[in-house]
Amino acid sequence: MDNLRDLDDLRQRWHDDAEKAEALRLYLLGLTNSEIAKLTGINVRTIERFSMRGKWKLEKKKQREREAAQMVSRILKIKK
Repeated sequence: MDNLRDLDDLRQRWHDDAEKAEALRLYLLGLTNSEIAKLTGINVRTIERFSMRGKWKLEKKKQREREAAQMVSRILKIKK
């Protein structure tokens, strides 16, 4: 009986992680929390909690910094 409960817990955690990953992917593409909620069927408050706990704004900032560094690198290669 405990094994079945453990398996159910594992499935639920995997499902939750998959939802969070998809929501983060959409956020990094530029969608708002409301848009993400509509697309995924996840309550907007849940998306907001994912965002706060997962520090999505920091992740987006890091993404922008990586993109800027790549752009500068490409520009410098073109000028050579």
